Amino acid sequence: MIRVDEFTPGIEPDLREVFHSAIHHGCIRDYTAEQTAAWAPEHYDREWWTLLLRRLRPFVARDGGKIVGYGDLQEDGYIDHFYIHGEHQGKGVGNVLMGRILGAGAARERLYSHVSRTARPFFESHGFSVVKCQDVQVRGVWMQNYLMERRNKAG
Repeated sequence: MIRVDEFTPGIEPDLREVFHSAIHHGCIRDYTAEQTAAWAPEHYDREWWTLLLRRLRPFVARDGGKIVGYGDLQEDGYIDHFYIHGEHQGKGVGNVLMGRILGAGAARERLYSHVSRTARPFFESHGFSVVKCQDVQVRGVWMQNYLMERRNKAG
């Protein structure tokens, strides 16, 4: 059973594993090895990562106590990170996590995110639409993503 909890400091290395796995196992069908290596390199600045996650304060999805995904919602409706561990994609984790995010953001007029090719169909299934396709550069490597948004009736 998937449970979604609030972020607690100290789990940042587990979230990094989810992030890395999501990209290297889940996104590899839509992005090249060079692109995934730039997006989620093997070596990273642990202090920077810790500070980033403590600022984002994401919701954390667990299956039997194991962290299997995470996603945040910022005050302005921006979803900066939304990642499901590669071994747990397609098993409903994303739906449960997105449900929590949508519930938390129900009073906001607009939710938005920069979404990968891989995640685009998932976000569309949750009411997000493409605003624009964009080419972005990450660590000197170009790749494509989408600015997507969801307009809420409440807000």
